[in-house]
Amino acid sequence: MRLTLYKVVILSAITFFSTLEIHSQVVISGKVSDVNNDPISGVQIIISEVSSQAIGQFKISNTEGKFEILIKSNSQELILKTKHLSFRDTVIRFQNKPQIFNIRLQDKVISLDEVLIKFNPPIKQSGDTIAHKVDDFRSENDSKVKDILKKLPGIEVAENGQILFNNEPINNYYIEGMDLLGDKYNLANDNISSDLIDEVQVLKNHQPIRILEELIPSQNAAINIKLKKRKVLQNIADGGVGYADNLLWNAEITNLIFSKNDQAINTYQSNNVGKYLNRQLNSLTVEELIEALNVDFMDQEWLEIRTLNNPLLNSKRWLDNKSHLATTNYLKKLKKQTFVKGNLSFLQNNLVQKGNSLTIYITPNDTITINEDQNNKLRNNDLNLELTLSNNKKNSYLRNSLESKVSWDDEIGRIHFSDSLINQRLPMLHTKIINKFKWIKPINRRLLTVNNLTGFEYLSNELSISTNAFGIEKVESSQNQLQSLNNRSIFSYNSIETNFNLGNKTLIIPTASVLIKNQTFNSSLTNTTDNDSFQNDITWLVIKSSFSMDWIFKTDYFKMQFTTPFNHYFFNRETGTDNLRFFTFEPTLRLKYEINDNFNVITSSRLEREFGSFRTYLPNSVLTNYRTLEQFNGRFQNNSVLKSKVSLQYESLFNSLFGSLSYSYSSTENNLIYADNYFNNGGVFISTSFDSNSIIKNNISSRISRRFNRIWLISLGGQYVINSFQREVNDQIIDIENRSKEIIIESIFNPTESIDINLYLKNSFNESFIFSELNQTITQLHYKADASYSVNRHQINFQGEYFDTYPNTVSNIFFIDFSWEYSFKKQASIKITLDNILNKTLYETFATDGFTVLENSFELRPFQIYLTANFTF
Repeated sequence: MRLTLYKVVILSAITFFSTLEIHSQVVISGKVSDVNNDPISGVQIIISEVSSQAIGQFKISNTEGKFEILIKSNSQELILKTKHLSFRDTVIRFQNKPQIFNIRLQDKVISLDEVLIKFNPPIKQSGDTIAHKVDDFRSENDSKVKDILKKLPGIEVAENGQILFNNEPINNYYIEGMDLLGDKYNLANDNISSDLIDEVQVLKNHQPIRILEELIPSQNAAINIKLKKRKVLQNIADGGVGYADNLLWNAEITNLIFSKNDQAINTYQSNNVGKYLNRQLNSLTVEELIEALNVDFMDQEWLEIRTLNNPLLNSKRWLDNKSHLATTNYLKKLKKQTFVKGNLSFLQNNLVQKGNSLTIYITPNDTITINEDQNNKLRNNDLNLELTLSNNKKNSYLRNSLESKVSWDDEIGRIHFSDSLINQRLPMLHTKIINKFKWIKPINRRLLTVNNLTGFEYLSNELSISTNAFGIEKVESSQNQLQSLNNRSIFSYNSIETNFNLGNKTLIIPTASVLIKNQTFNSSLTNTTDNDSFQNDITWLVIKSSFSMDWIFKTDYFKMQFTTPFNHYFFNRETGTDNLRFFTFEPTLRLKYEINDNFNVITSSRLEREFGSFRTYLPNSVLTNYRTLEQFNGRFQNNSVLKSKVSLQYESLFNSLFGSLSYSYSSTENNLIYADNYFNNGGVFISTSFDSNSIIKNNISSRISRRFNRIWLISLGGQYVINSFQREVNDQIIDIENRSKEIIIESIFNPTESIDINLYLKNSFNESFIFSELNQTITQLHYKADASYSVNRHQINFQGEYFDTYPNTVSNIFFIDFSWEYSFKKQASIKITLDNILNKTLYETFATDGFTVLENSFELRPFQIYLTANFTF
């Protein structure tokens, strides 16, 4: 079966690459004149293929009636069409070779009150902006923006909602040029109706700060949503009830406001039908300022109860939930490009997990099997508020954002293991307040840039367990042991920079910065006879001072950015006498070369130092869960990292073809090696020792997408990853290598506006090697077919989904879903949904990392049926 799959992939790749425009350049030219041989200006000269109505290239004749067009097609024959309001259209079929045309146009009489001439190609490009006309891609079954994005060539929507263009994540998401949602743009994709959208624009090489557009190049794209109407006020109410093994509900109320100076998305959603509302608050872009810190924020999941790994299924199949989400997002445009906005959200989840976890540890001398039946109840609450003031003009920039986040959770777990019942409970409180400020102002023909990021973070965890796997003796045998952890952090990052122009092509940007982070940590274990071994009280101080020079060189086709930071790190642990200082040079080189109109090469390389957090610097032990104990003995982690990546990107609007091929390499040289000691009862003791080791990762990935004749989009993606590292297992250092191959084929077929047929095929192959010998092989298959048909206000949908995992022969599972929807005249509809018609109740997952095999059996949601009503007003 694997061989057959590779044949299909190879043949598909050959088919795709055969369409690439590796050909000699053909130039045609000519002159357009009237019957009197007078030149005609403003005539549209349109070139298209014989077999396609899609527009390839077009030019407009100049004042002398002349034109010249570079042909980008492999077709033997092409069609030339002329369009002008005052002259008859002309169609000429010609051979694809250099030639000169002398075109005579005939006059025509037009009655303007009876004739409408309209020319709107589905995809057009102006400079670095690619505009997709939504109505040319939309079918009756596409209800939200996310449904449209999946149909656009070159754009990929990941499982978590992240948008990628040519295999690279976007850096901004706009609605009518305004940034309402920041990095949480799932709120727009999941809630804005597709019939409101006129265009989806891809802004290539997008620099979001206008004053830097001509100075600092960007390699990422942005998305801009253009609306059909200048003013939009829409309210959507969606509610329903149903039944599975209990009463089901699903309710959504959404308010949309879009105008010239105001934008708002307000929504309340509640359900227990398996909809994962966390998705809408996912952070999908990374701000450069946060990346530049190079110092981790707090590890919120330090302590944990043992839970099941979430299966790679749609949440409606497994998520046993009672969820509520309320969010309001408002943006106001003031005078002179000044914006104020507020984003407020509250999310509550009450989740139940039931299933079995089978863990196999393959040690050098033994194989240990741990079988746990789990029943967990997880209650999570998140409250987020962000207030932003920004002014983004051509001659200045100002942005200040204040963000506050509070999370309070309570997780309860019961585990049946080896005839024992283990009770767990973990209440958590996490608070974070961050203010981000950026100011750019021209001073004496140079730009002065000031950055500040200041924040406070607090984390409190208390893990209560009835027993542990390490025989830690109790004082009161009937009482639980309590592992407590408290972590406070205050941090401030400040930088100042300016620029010097060396001619028209070279720019130098010197930057001075300092990061100060002060962290107070304490942890203890109660109800034990050995309190001192679990007592940690430290104050951790980090000061990073840096001076950097950015060297930027750019031409029309080539861009280079070379960053040369010289850093000084200072670390201090007040409970000891440790003062550590490091001087580092961590350069970054980025290059982009535009080979021609279709091909780009992008490459980057970075050398950096990674210093471990104070977690490995703790002097005593922490019990992170009932069978995992950490003791790092105050050792400091100091790693050297090299990261490199090269990408080849291809795009052709003429063929609606986009492709990318990339290779990345990373090498990490560690001064510490992690050591795992496994006990027969499943206990894992994690420590470190001073022993140099390396982690090598190679990654090859590719993606190609093409749209044919406006009705069929097909995408082919693949990835091959090799990850090798060392680990000490039960006092023996072993060499581990994990290899993973992934192939994804997607097809979206819309033969008519009322028919949608979507296919998705994903095959994953994972192999693990110990000392170069194959240890474990896992193959996972995921196939999905989705068909929709609309007629006379009726819409029906069938979905089939198949999963299988080898070598387990009982893990294959097949799902069938069905829905019927009827739309009334006045923007209202009713819908009946049947999920998991075959009533599958159990799903098994497998994972391996070399010496560990994890098998989870997850209880699924049973067959459920529910009725919903939708109103738009």
